[in-house]
Amino acid sequence: MNKNSCNICSSNSPIFILNCGCILCSNCYEVIKSFIEGDNEKCYSCEKDIILSMTIDINKKNISSQIKKYNSKENNKIILSKLKVSLKNNY
Repeated sequence: MNKNSCNICSSNSPIFILNCGCILCSNCYEVIKSFIEGDNEKCYSCEKDIILSMTIDINKKNISSQIKKYNSKENNKIILSKLKVSLKNNY
């Protein structure tokens, strides 16, 4: 799967990265949020446990502090690799 596309609908405009490492467009993220009653749930894409409040918005400043604050070292590597591809292709 293309690293620069939504893991659910394959849209080429990802904006959110869940703390499992999956990257989503704003539409899929909003749909997922509407189905999750609490903060803890499983990702619809990879089936890993996620915490929605730990979602990273790649359009906000201080991305690195969001990543370090919310994720394990293993997930950080996944997130950073996807983030580099996303940011590189946006310019």
